[in-house]
Amino acid sequence: MEEGNLSFSESGTPQGGVISPLLANIYLHSVLEEWFKKDVRPRMRGKCHLVRYADDRVMVFQLKSDADRVMNVISKRFEKYGLSVHPEKTRLIDFRSPAHTGRGCNDDEPRGGKPETFDLLGFTHYWGKTRKGGWAVMRKTMKSRMTRSLQQIDQWCRKHRHRPIREQWKKLCAKVRGHYGYYGITGNIRSLRMFHQQVMRRWQRWLNRRNNKRNLFWEKFKFLLSRLPLPIPKIVHSIFKGESR
Repeated sequence: MEEGNLSFSESGTPQGGVISPLLANIYLHSVLEEWFKKDVRPRMRGKCHLVRYADDRVMVFQLKSDADRVMNVISKRFEKYGLSVHPEKTRLIDFRSPAHTGRGCNDDEPRGGKPETFDLLGFTHYWGKTRKGGWAVMRKTMKSRMTRSLQQIDQWCRKHRHRPIREQWKKLCAKVRGHYGYYGITGNIRSLRMFHQQVMRRWQRWLNRRNNKRNLFWEKFKFLLSRLPLPIPKIVHSIFKGESR
């Protein structure tokens, strides 16, 4: 149902429909995972891995020649089953560590060139420095996901700004904790702090528009937060402990 109109499609699944990820999970298990395991991996010269969740996937190859071979045939593999790969999202990137000896050896690439990044499941994956000065793959909230989450918070605050403040606070706390529950992974604390700060600003802005006086200034709002604080940013999923906490 779209904009109040009910229609029945003969093929495919509706965008955003709850059945879409379920069917993708079943369909791609045969189309992609079994093919990768039985046909692709045995033919590769180097190591390779496939990471997939529903219709989101990333293939990692040790050798560029192996990646090129799979890149050339994956479209044909999908077309065989009536599927197609996204022309913009399906791309080949150099994700080797900045410390890799082969990085920057091409004539058209500056030595020590910065690795590309990629998005998967709401996170941007990139190479960053550890506290000990080494390189490690890190993750942060995707800009588009951050923008979407804050827009939803903004719309909710606007729609419910005349509700009792304590009622608003309880609902916002649940929303913020839900955000931390997904994006609260090791290395993403900066994005969580940004989200926390922006939620407070949006709540203050719409509370300030409850009447024409516009007298809920930031100092007064901070006093309100001292009595009704929003959950502080928290790492929920720690790679160091190997489990959620």
